[in-house]
Amino acid sequence: MTPQATAEKLLGTIDWQNDTIGYCACPGVQHHTGPDSFRDCQVFLEGAPTIHCFHDSCANEVAHANLALRRALGTGKGTLEKLPRAKRTAKRVQQANVSNAQAMLGRIMEQRWHPADMWEDSPYRLLDDCTHDWRRLLQLFNETDVIWIGDIKDSGSPEHADNFRTKREWDREENCPAQFTCPATFKPDSYSRSKSNVLTRPYLVVESDTLKKEEIGAVFRWLNKYLPLYAVVDTGGKSLHGWFAMPPAKSVPLLKQTLMELGCDGKMFTESQPCRLPSAKRGKVYQSLLFFAPDGFQHT
Repeated sequence: MTPQATAEKLLGTIDWQNDTIGYCACPGVQHHTGPDSFRDCQVFLEGAPTIHCFHDSCANEVAHANLALRRALGTGKGTLEKLPRAKRTAKRVQQANVSNAQAMLGRIMEQRWHPADMWEDSPYRLLDDCTHDWRRLLQLFNETDVIWIGDIKDSGSPEHADNFRTKREWDREENCPAQFTCPATFKPDSYSRSKSNVLTRPYLVVESDTLKKEEIGAVFRWLNKYLPLYAVVDTGGKSLHGWFAMPPAKSVPLLKQTLMELGCDGKMFTESQPCRLPSAKRGKVYQSLLFFAPDGFQHT
């Protein structure tokens, strides 16, 4: 029996993309807590045979199915490789998924999301005047959260303490204070965006310097199947910034690798990476909100 036939005997029908990679029904689909599709789960036969699903709630069932698949392929005709030690398995899973992210990109790009459509799809009706967009974005934080707003170099010295204020204090400003902010909150009395001063990381900002706006929009749509989307900021340049709920810590390494392979900027995973603040003027263009969902939005 071929490796492909062995896999289908265990997993059912598989949509093979090539000799070693295919999409299958997740063996733990009944435990999924969010929206799912047939292509959320993949099987990789190259290297250590591996089933991977983007959902976390099915981890136990997927682990048992992986064990069964490796035993079947390790004892039948068409053996690919002996089962590696457990410490090597997680690394192999990550490598397999990263190597196939480009294959995912074509599927993701079938749902391109243009900036004009983001504006129309926004649950909060945005105005053409972006003067107060920065205040709207700050609604994602609590009144007492300490937020950094400034220019890139406004951090690291006591003189920068004024760049770290509570949301309530920032709301007293008449105009947008600066071009940048952070999706993290900071400890009281901070004057540096250092990792040690980060108090919470409620949001993850996703952006790309290489994808077109409608292409990164497609990535936003795909990611929104798994993480609530709160805002999309037009940076006034070539890129868009998507504000998502921060994923569980155990999901961050794989998500970072996958997004980087899709063309997104890995630096945005840094604890206190600056991102563009709407309403600020960048050259002759204003940064602005294209999409805003203060209660979070999730694709269905």
